[in-house]
Amino acid sequence: AAGEGNGGVLDKTIERALREGESTIGILRAAMRHFHRLHLALGYMQQGRSAEEAMKALRPPVIFLHEEKFRRQLRLWSAERARAALALISEAERDCKSTGIPDEAVCHRALMRICLAARRAK
Repeated sequence: AAGEGNGGVLDKTIERALREGESTIGILRAAMRHFHRLHLALGYMQQGRSAEEAMKALRPPVIFLHEEKFRRQLRLWSAERARAALALISEAERDCKSTGIPDEAVCHRALMRICLAARRAK
């Protein structure tokens, strides 16, 4: 949801994950894995591969049910912006571990900033 700029879905997803016992670090690491894969696919595309070829080159490959969402995100994000999102997520994880700021607020703020960046790219 953050990668597509869908703030409403992002809010609900974070709330549900926390309610189900997921940690903020777990949520941030899931976002990190997603943006790492997105960044890697964008790098493949910079080397001349098509979006389809880039998605198939990922290991593990993008799950069939998520291919269209991933394809849309490849159009929204540049490698540079995906790298900035990765840095933001990494910083949020560090802040969750080292500051007195509530973890939920740090996690939510970081993912909403990424969501807003995706929305602006549309």
